[in-house]
Amino acid sequence: MRMELPLPAHYRFDVMIEAHGWPQLAPFVWDASARVLHRTEQLSSGRVVLLDISSSGKTLDVEIAGPELDAAEIIEVEQSVRWMAELDEDFSTFYAFCAEEPALCHIPGRGLGPMLRGSSVWEDYVKTVCTTNTTWVQTKGMVARLVEAYGAPFGPGVPHAFPPPAAIAAVEAGAFAASVRAGYRAPYLHATAREIAVGGIDLEGFCRRAREVETGVLMAELRKLRGIGPYAAAHMALLLGSYGHVPVDSWARDLVRMYFNGGAPVTDREVHAHFDRFGPWKALAFACWDWEGSPSQPV
Repeated sequence: MRMELPLPAHYRFDVMIEAHGWPQLAPFVWDASARVLHRTEQLSSGRVVLLDISSSGKTLDVEIAGPELDAAEIIEVEQSVRWMAELDEDFSTFYAFCAEEPALCHIPGRGLGPMLRGSSVWEDYVKTVCTTNTTWVQTKGMVARLVEAYGAPFGPGVPHAFPPPAAIAAVEAGAFAASVRAGYRAPYLHATAREIAVGGIDLEGFCRRAREVETGVLMAELRKLRGIGPYAAAHMALLLGSYGHVPVDSWARDLVRMYFNGGAPVTDREVHAHFDRFGPWKALAFACWDWEGSPSQPV
């Protein structure tokens, strides 16, 4: 079946895809030549579908392959796609702020802001942990192995679905670590999956908390999760739609070092100082900065 979801006026599908590296992580497969994002998705009913997501420019177009879905499953697919593509995030206040800031005035016209998410906070938690203290190649490998070992299959030639916590909680910790080869991260992921499975953690509740509290409070709560430090908490907050803290890692330091500091090393504190004046929009200002433009003076 086919689903067509109207796009907000600002929205550009290709810009959302290119906003960060998530389209490169299983079970996403980005076909750059066809401009189609493929994803295998397991529904709460247990049934598995293949989603082909593209855009006509005015709509987000979703082709759904697999078993015939009932009404509740169709609604679930739409809600998942809307969440993953950030269709319901309201960037209008941010764009109004950008219009008054010379360094950010390029953002509304380019449709910057939306970025791809997983279909659950659990998925983004796992992927974020897998980005810490490692290379991007290794991150992709960890996520691919986890999906292949524990995700539900759709059919040959496509990645499995992203596994729910219960699928990981059901296996022994040592076996999980051996199959995923995620190093010190594996015990964190396995223990968190088990705690979710017994009702000890409500990761999905962070969707609500991101609307209720400021970024600093949200990050403090996220940092109680295993494997989540300052960078990971800020990155998860960004994906949850809370933008008051820049996720500073080695890549962020390199950007600021080259763009603002003439190649001289910078500290995390100095990275934050360059974006502090953007207040609750710091993380979006950083993510949408014109890093390919001419170097500017320090802000």
